[in-house]
Amino acid sequence: MNIRTPLTRLLQHLPLLAVLLTAFAAGLLPAAAIADPAARVGRIAYLEGAVDFRSSPQNAWQPAAINWPLTTGNVFATGASSRVELRVGSSVIRLGPQSELAIDALDDDSMRLYLVHGSATVRIRNAEVARDFNLQMPLGQVTLREPGRLRVDAWQDAAGSPGADVHVVDGHARFDAAGTNGGGIMLAAGSRLDSRNGVVQITDLRAAPAADGFDAWSLARDRGDDDMQSLRYLSPETTGYEELDRNGVWRQTADYGPVWTPTVVVAGWAPYRTGQWIWVAPWGWTWVDSAPWGYAPSHYGRWVTIGSRWCWAPGGLVAQPVWAPALVTWRGGSRWNLADASARPPTAGWVPLAPREVYVPPYVVSRNYVQQINVTHVTNVNQINRFYDNRVAAPQLSRDGRDGHDRRDGGADRYGWRDQENRDGRDRRGAPDDRYGWMRPASRGEHHRRGGRDDQAPPVLTPSQPAALAAPHNDQSAQGTPGPHSSASRERREHPHPDGRRDGPQH
Repeated sequence: MNIRTPLTRLLQHLPLLAVLLTAFAAGLLPAAAIADPAARVGRIAYLEGAVDFRSSPQNAWQPAAINWPLTTGNVFATGASSRVELRVGSSVIRLGPQSELAIDALDDDSMRLYLVHGSATVRIRNAEVARDFNLQMPLGQVTLREPGRLRVDAWQDAAGSPGADVHVVDGHARFDAAGTNGGGIMLAAGSRLDSRNGVVQITDLRAAPAADGFDAWSLARDRGDDDMQSLRYLSPETTGYEELDRNGVWRQTADYGPVWTPTVVVAGWAPYRTGQWIWVAPWGWTWVDSAPWGYAPSHYGRWVTIGSRWCWAPGGLVAQPVWAPALVTWRGGSRWNLADASARPPTAGWVPLAPREVYVPPYVVSRNYVQQINVTHVTNVNQINRFYDNRVAAPQLSRDGRDGHDRRDGGADRYGWRDQENRDGRDRRGAPDDRYGWMRPASRGEHHRRGGRDDQAPPVLTPSQPAALAAPHNDQSAQGTPGPHSSASRERREHPHPDGRRDGPQH
């Protein structure tokens, strides 16, 4: 008798499974078989007062921090006299006092928000993003027909009934009440919809001034975004571009095109030295820079030293740049794994990638993703594919902790990383030699100086422990944990800011 159990059927198909796994590792399966992470990631751009944040509904509240990356599942709550500004490319979302907002979906195809209660202003400048935008609240949802600006308020009255106020400042929007299919209300620029106690009223506010201080503040922030020099060299979908004009200068170079240099940095500064590493799924270890301007130069482009100054080179202009957790090459210890949240941190450090160097993500991605994330600096597809194939075949760091970009061994030179080395040992196409301690995190007590100029060789820093890596958040759903929009989720502690302040803006 031939009895076919589930185990015997599985054993029968093991050869086929082995073939499929081999094809996956070799990159022979179609790109659709790999779910690439979103190219669109936002940031916390401005904080005033006490603002709480959690990366998902299952995680604990913590103080919000500037430049923290925004992804699906994040939740924000403001205190009695607090404000927060969130940016995703050219799009801006601001929360007023006593408000709570959840990011239900943020990826390349959608931007779906949920205003639990409070006040929010939204500015969408990109037509494609406008089509993807959806702001929900207990009473209903608002969608956009075109780029525009909104002010939305959501509340519950004393009887527990939800209410909503939607003001379309610019553009055209549509309001759909919860639980209805079709029959939405179209709102033109200047229209205000007020819904309470089951009664909907629409008024014309085109001749009215800003309703309150939150409106005036939001409009003033919007005006500051217009006519920026950085948009001559960057796509407006480069998250964080708005900080570059007021914190640095642009210039053209023959070798790298437009480059940007920060105006004020600390003594001994280098890219990826002043900040912290956090774990963000699905990307893994992600850099959070402490400088207000540090988001865009940390997650797009490359860094290069020109005339003893560090300069950020964004590379070729593309409509939708692909976000990266950190464009660095790692020097780690043995048994260290970039893709493992529980692994120990690197024992040596990291250095920024230079123009024309290929970034191959340590997380699982398709070949097309690797091409798109490098297209601003590497146009040779064969070079990108070679790196991708090598990483797929051996995705972890080597036993000595290097990831293939080491400029200090002979093997790396076949890609031409040494061809522009200066007499002082620095590679103008990338990071300086580590004899000056650039690979280590910044030491405390370093003084501010202007321009980032080194008239003398950088000081030798005292060796220190690598920057502490923040413990990854527990992404596993907890038994019985309330959802992001439940009343229980709004019961939270008030936390001070990391620097000890509760009042005053941070940006």
